[in-house]
Amino acid sequence: MALLLDELDLATMKTSYPSFEFDDYDQYLAVCEQTMRSMLGAGHRVMIGTFIPAEYSEYCQAERCRPTRL
Repeated sequence: MALLLDELDLATMKTSYPSFEFDDYDQYLAVCEQTMRSMLGAGHRVMIGTFIPAEYSEYCQAERCRPTRL
């Protein structure tokens, strides 16, 4: 699972990708935690990384793909 690092990254996602549904960073983290706990409870291994919006945008441009839903 890739996590946004801070409120600025969340704001970037919100303005760049209309399908991004979170307005509040604490709410975002709570949902991420709930998702991770659910995955762990189901016996899955969870690995955490950082999601950097600028790098994602660069990747999409380089691959000529357009994100449809995040």
